[in-house]
Amino acid sequence: MQQVQAELRQRRGITIMMAIVFLLLVIGFITGGLALVLFAPPGLGNTIFGSVLICLGLLIGFLMTRTVAHIELTSDRIITTRWLVRWSKEYELSELETVLPLRSATSPLATAITDAWLKTSNRGYQLRFSGRREVNLIRGDMIDVDVFMEQLKEVLGTKWKIIQGN
Repeated sequence: MQQVQAELRQRRGITIMMAIVFLLLVIGFITGGLALVLFAPPGLGNTIFGSVLICLGLLIGFLMTRTVAHIELTSDRIITTRWLVRWSKEYELSELETVLPLRSATSPLATAITDAWLKTSNRGYQLRFSGRREVNLIRGDMIDVDVFMEQLKEVLGTKWKIIQGN
């Protein structure tokens, strides 16, 4: 096991919000859909609506499991851990192709508010690896993105200038 150079963790507020959304939407939709299908008076409308609720709950749950909650940087790889399912995925630093800044696609007012809240216009970074794989380091979701990026620069050394995007 290699020594961890840097870590990124999800902000506690984001984790609490995701837990509430999970309970309300995922569990709520699946439970409500099952109740409609099993206990409502027989009818095509109840069955279809209940099935749609179940599918919607499963879809939201699936999308929530794609969220990265923890990222570790070692001397030769980045290890991500997903929220809820705790699956880990490893990315070799030798396969890192580009590092790009994340751009905001919101209105000017929302962008100004977010800039003031984060005290920067930088939203985070996207690390692109070979094979169309990517890891997003979102400043609003994660703690210490800048420290992580400094450690990544240090680990990559001269390769940093080659892979850094515009």
